[in-house]
Amino acid sequence: MIPRSLVLILLVALALACFGCGNSNAIKVTGKLLQAGQPYVPPAGQRVVVTLYVVDVKDASGKRIPAQEPFHGYYDPKDGTFVVPSPDGHGIPPGQYRISIFQGLTREGESKVLPDHKGTSRKAPGNNRETDFFEGLFGPTTSPIVREVTQGAELIVDLDKKAPAAKQAAKQAETEKRKRERQQSGD
Repeated sequence: MIPRSLVLILLVALALACFGCGNSNAIKVTGKLLQAGQPYVPPAGQRVVVTLYVVDVKDASGKRIPAQEPFHGYYDPKDGTFVVPSPDGHGIPPGQYRISIFQGLTREGESKVLPDHKGTSRKAPGNNRETDFFEGLFGPTTSPIVREVTQGAELIVDLDKKAPAAKQAAKQAETEKRKRERQQSGD
């Protein structure tokens, strides 16, 4: 039988050893969305979701992180800023990420839309919480915004400058989708 004091010492040593096990090169990403040179503030009743998707990233041990792995951010609609802290709060590994931006209704925004449509049609309203007001221009696979995340870098995204490229990428993605659908249907 192992003495209790030895078990306690081993547990403390293990805890201290693991205390430094985190990713020492983790980066807490910050950024800002701009439109017309000003911080982007969504219309009342709408929210913005910023997500970074892995393009080419390795973890602290040098192992590649699977492509399209998402790292969700928190967007502040008051000043157009966002932070991506990672699931554990320590930050994300450096590397190349695709920045996805979704703009949809808040619960309050949706509750205002639904009463406006009552009695006017049997169909459900066209806009709900899943409706992307950017129309997929900055989606997880269609966003033209790909950035290298490095220590100390702030990601500045000018929506006006990226919109033309986003529209082209969305058009190309839609064309490829139709082509795959035709191939699957046997045409």
